[in-house]
Amino acid sequence: MYNDRLIPATDLFFIAEKVSSKMLLMEDALFISNNFNLPILSKKIAGSNHTIDSVIKKYESTYLVKEERALLSELKSLLIFNKILERRILKSTSAKGFADAKKLYQNKGKESSIKVHQILSKLIKLQSQVGLGLVKDSDFLFSGSKIYSALQIALAIVIGILICSIVFTSNVVEIRNDKYKMN
Repeated sequence: MYNDRLIPATDLFFIAEKVSSKMLLMEDALFISNNFNLPILSKKIAGSNHTIDSVIKKYESTYLVKEERALLSELKSLLIFNKILERRILKSTSAKGFADAKKLYQNKGKESSIKVHQILSKLIKLQSQVGLGLVKDSDFLFSGSKIYSALQIALAIVIGILICSIVFTSNVVEIRNDKYKMN
């Protein structure tokens, strides 16, 4: 449960954080900052993309239901599209200037990042729903085990009482026989 639900949910949150961080880097570089440094920005974005890819691979190795696999496939496709778009935006800043890069980011980049967040949100909700279902299933199995354990304990007590009564009865019979012989 811990490795297949809780850790992946935190991983998805971490991915969302990295996507937001890339979005803020792009917005800062294109709209706010006056000293734009393409190599540094490219390196930061590439580092975030590498981290996201490694977390996605880790997430893929966990238990996934059918809906999660479908959403994960959609997420991976969108992340690939985002990488291509980021490269185009960064190339536009050096080749054509900031106007084209800003336009490309506003028309496609921001919208694509928002879609990634929506898919991640769906995956996180699905993680908790599947986890809740697994907890209910394990509670049901555990309650069955508790019933079986209670029955075993009750049976052991009954058998113990029967053994004690047999031993007590056999001792009483011997004592009565001894007293009878003495008369």
